[in-house]
Amino acid sequence: MRVLKLILLMIVVSFWGWILSCVSIPEYRAYLVERLRILGIRSEPLEAQAGTTVTITALVADPKGEGRAITYLWGVCPQEKGGGTGCSGVNDLVFIGFTPEVSYTLPAEATGTTVVGLMVTAGTEYEMGFKRVFIADSSLPNQNPKIGQFLIGGTECTETTCIGGDTMTMTVKAAPNSVEEHDSIRERLFISWFVTGGELEEEITIGETGKNEWRSLDSEGKKVTETTLYIVLRDGAGGIDWMTKLIRTQ
Repeated sequence: MRVLKLILLMIVVSFWGWILSCVSIPEYRAYLVERLRILGIRSEPLEAQAGTTVTITALVADPKGEGRAITYLWGVCPQEKGGGTGCSGVNDLVFIGFTPEVSYTLPAEATGTTVVGLMVTAGTEYEMGFKRVFIADSSLPNQNPKIGQFLIGGTECTETTCIGGDTMTMTVKAAPNSVEEHDSIRERLFISWFVTGGELEEEITIGETGKNEWRSLDSEGKKVTETTLYIVLRDGAGGIDWMTKLIRTQ
């Protein structure tokens, strides 16, 4: 009986393996922005003393919106309600704003971290994200890194729109002093790349200088003449900066 069950199990596994091998599963590309998405949330300053005010901003992409209205709903979880780890329920949230950028004054008795959440909606789409705001416990708090330069084919593009060919080699350089050291641990920067069309060689690059290649022809054979590029620089310790460019082919 035990042998019979084993044989039946092997038949079932083989059957589903054969079925799945015949099904074409679309390739998932995390870098491709096809819907409403929150790509980053930044607190400035990144670490602040209790009782001070921080400014919180979100990088929201809405590639199909064509300028439609986006609704922002910001909420904070007070520490007495579990603010360091998240609220136990929606009734614990304190709403702090309804615009792309909000200010929040940290309670005078706050310690550790405070969690700030964001929900954005546009049409029938919605997305949620959160940001941990760190309460500074030293005289040298961590700072957000900064993007210094963006280059295409070795030439810097400082404009909002950048022109290139069907294949573009892009380089991003972090600004000086973006890498900090705390408690003898040196930060390691990494860059997340996102586009609304075409194909990227890499989703993430590591280091103060990131290089990537964008192709106007994607893996499905579709060609685009322009794409919105989102570059998100992180330091692995909560720090973040970003840049948005419209890329067009010649």
